[in-house]
Amino acid sequence: MVGGIALAASGRSALAADANRLAVGEIFVTSRAVESFDQPQIRLEAVINAAPDRVWSIVTDCANFKTTMPTIMASEEISHQGNVVVCRTTLDLLWPLPNLEATTRVVQTVGGGRWQADWTLVSGDYRYNQGGWSLTPFLGDPGRTLVVYEVLVAPKIAVPSSLEAFGKTRALPGMIRGLREQLGVSVR
Repeated sequence: MVGGIALAASGRSALAADANRLAVGEIFVTSRAVESFDQPQIRLEAVINAAPDRVWSIVTDCANFKTTMPTIMASEEISHQGNVVVCRTTLDLLWPLPNLEATTRVVQTVGGGRWQADWTLVSGDYRYNQGGWSLTPFLGDPGRTLVVYEVLVAPKIAVPSSLEAFGKTRALPGMIRGLREQLGVSVR
């Protein structure tokens, strides 16, 4: 475990592994190989002590990702028709690497106690970029949200393994800490 962040090689659900550790604020980041892809899928699981609809209002507001998501330096909503949003973002990579742009198509679905946003790459500086957010009440508590974030991404440029490790151990957990701060909620 790295600073309250559990890292594992399997894609096993943290909820199945240890709901008690999630309940006290631990953030789980796992990875798993996906057939036909040369990069692993990264999965983050965490609990935020706010109702899913409050978390949803932040994680689906692509026009404001530049202020709500660490590492995103620019973002804009290109279109929004029904439950489909087209979003453009610019990821701020560390110098000397170039920033990476992506235009994604996001399908947002709310119902049955689940808030789901799944994106696929339309264009940009990636060979592939797909993933999603899934929000559900944590163990049935409507005031707490189990957040599952999955991403399968490969930029068109070579990224040093140290930067990939930074994403898993610092940037992704930082995203959850940032969401908690924006919502004004404690870890517990």
